[in-house]
This record gives sequence, C-alpha cells and structure tokens, in this order.
Amino acid sequence: MYLTVPADDMQTDTPNLHVRTIDMANTTFSGPVISQNGFVFPATTAAALGAVGNVINTQNKTVGKSVVDLSTGLIYTCTGVLPASPWKASDGTTTVTPA
Repeated sequence: MYLTVPADDMQTDTPNLHVRTIDMANTTFSGPVISQNGFVFPATTAAALGAVGNVINTQNKTVGKSVVDLSTGLIYTCTGVLPASPWKASDGTTTVTPA
C-alpha cells in the first residue's frame, strides 16, 4: 500500500493534511495458465532480431521475453538483456544473435 498526496487534495489554508490511500494490484497463481483467446506475442522478423540496433534489441529486452516471426511462425525467446544477447527459436535449432 502506498500513500500519496495529490496536489488537488492538499488544502493550504488549514493545518490538516488530506491523504489518499491507493492499494496496488497484486496477483499470484499456480498451475497452468489458460487463455480462451490465446496468447499474443509481439510480432517481429528474424532480420529485426538479428539487428543489434533494432528497437526489439535495445528497449525492454529481458530474459524470457518472447516474440513471434509471423512469416515463419517461429517463436523466439530472449536469453539475455544485452542488445547482442541471442534469441532462441521454438524449433530448437535456430538461434539469432544480433550483430
């Protein structure tokens, strides 16, 4: 739980401080994840994955992030956080290393 004091809630003509309480969302689960509408991965291409300067490699790259190449249907999973960290494909044999 975090306590915040938005400027519009503060009254400067009285010594009382008004505080708004905000509960943050928190979700945990166990077991299989099921989606009736499927899972949507960001779309990209193997060429984009192979370009070290491409936004797919320079922004929000995390271990385990998955993307899909719609032209091949392969899902690629990131193995590191650096722009040059490789992407492993769902076929088990393809690896794209940004250069």
